[in-house]
Amino acid sequence: MPNKAFAERMRLPFVKRVLFSLAGSKLDRKARSQGKRYEFIFVQADGEQLRRITDIVRDRNVHPAVDPHMFRFDDIQTALKLVAGMGGRASGKIVVRF
Repeated sequence: MPNKAFAERMRLPFVKRVLFSLAGSKLDRKARSQGKRYEFIFVQADGEQLRRITDIVRDRNVHPAVDPHMFRFDDIQTALKLVAGMGGRASGKIVVRF
């Protein structure tokens, strides 16, 4: 969800800044409560932008959250239910081994 910081970074008109501030406020508050900062990145199929994102991930030591459950391919339905929130809640990306 775009937020105020995104709207300011993109130099959007005042009205859009206000709307994005309202739209992203819940995520901003949640991030602050965890001592983090929420950043919305608009990704395009652009090699330069992908290089910049790679630099951000490397420089800020970004690691995706990975759920501790490991699923075999035969258990794909159970994994999909977890992703859909039907079998609990995933605590990160789900890994399926082939």
